[in-house]
Amino acid sequence: MLLIAGTRDASAPFDLTAGPSAALLPNARLNVYEGAPHGMFLTHRARANSELLDFIRS
Repeated sequence: MLLIAGTRDASAPFDLTAGPSAALLPNARLNVYEGAPHGMFLTHRARANSELLDFIRS
């Protein structure tokens, strides 16, 4: 399982969502985007697409 989360996500704060979720999910891979907002799939499009493709191929 791949989790991608931004540290500046106001609607789903990292410390309340992605961090605890990754700890609870066996074999989860957490990719953290420092300073990224909730819409990181737009603001960090190239990185997100690349990481999604890498995960799908693995």
